[in-house]
Amino acid sequence: MNMKETLRALTELPAPPGFEGLVKSYIESRLQKAGIRDLFTDNLGNLCARIPGREESAPVLHLDAHMDEPCFIVRYIDEGGHVFVAPLGYMADNLLMGQRVSILTKTGAVKGGFGVNSFHSSGAGEKGSIVSQEDLWIDIGARDREAALESGVKPGMPVVFDEPFLELLSGNVMAKAFDNRVGCAVVLKALEQLAQHPPRSTILASFTVQEELILRGSNTVYNGFRKFFHTTADVCLVYDICSCGDVPHAKRQKAPLDLGKGPAIKLYDKSAVSHFAHVVPWQVVEYLEGGCAALSLPYQYDLLSGCTNADQFALDGTGVLTGGISIPCRYTHSAVEIVNLSDAEQAVELTCYAAEHLWEHFSRSF
Repeated sequence: MNMKETLRALTELPAPPGFEGLVKSYIESRLQKAGIRDLFTDNLGNLCARIPGREESAPVLHLDAHMDEPCFIVRYIDEGGHVFVAPLGYMADNLLMGQRVSILTKTGAVKGGFGVNSFHSSGAGEKGSIVSQEDLWIDIGARDREAALESGVKPGMPVVFDEPFLELLSGNVMAKAFDNRVGCAVVLKALEQLAQHPPRSTILASFTVQEELILRGSNTVYNGFRKFFHTTADVCLVYDICSCGDVPHAKRQKAPLDLGKGPAIKLYDKSAVSHFAHVVPWQVVEYLEGGCAALSLPYQYDLLSGCTNADQFALDGTGVLTGGISIPCRYTHSAVEIVNLSDAEQAVELTCYAAEHLWEHFSRSF
């Protein structure tokens, strides 16, 4: 399956933090069809895989992408049947008004949309104003609270955007949840190729849960590698999105990346809402730069104002040399994220090359 159809399949599946099962099952099925048999799922829900390398003495490479998407959880239903939610992950107020959503109940999805007082009935000071998340509600058409509860909606149910996958111009595609289904797609397609032509190095992979909740899923991955695969990694590459600045009014000094100009080599993470931060070791940056040069691939640099699983994996044991390959994305954490297919395809190409040539740059550290 090509990159476009892989992204379509992955983004059309819901995966709120803590509810990643449908995406996990899809990825697991693809890995099994590719002949990958070394698989396990840990108690948090992380899906992990191994492709044995041709040489036991070669350094081990770990590839990671998180499966979950930023979304919401039901916190309250009022007497009129209006559903109020809390965010699971960061969501900006100005991206929500008027958006369609699905509430994922045990009996199926209940459709609705974020409501707000209409322009015609708003006061003079309210017209055109942005409403905070705590004051927005989801309208599912219920006549009252009892009808909402009868539909299966209740506190604790996850809520995701309900928007289709769309093909745009210039090789770009739009969907919800490219953060981080595009990272999943890159790692998945790289593993499918590597399974057919195993590199010298053993490849470990993780498709992690609850990254949007301050990297929760990443905490258990290396313990699982040691328990089930009896090894751990020398080098780790984390795959996630990074924000583009190729839109009107963007501050280019904060977001100098563009769609269609290649994947981005991670240099740095820093979150303003947590204590996580990570500077990528220069050896990893040069290793990826060399891969791009050998393949004549364009590339950019990612200095993310946020955190990724790289921040956690780097601290395992006595330390793991950890970097990342990021996919430029417009309108992050929204229902209309946009990525470029060639950026994702080139990330797959770079990953396969990096896996084969890892031994030229690094040695076993344990």
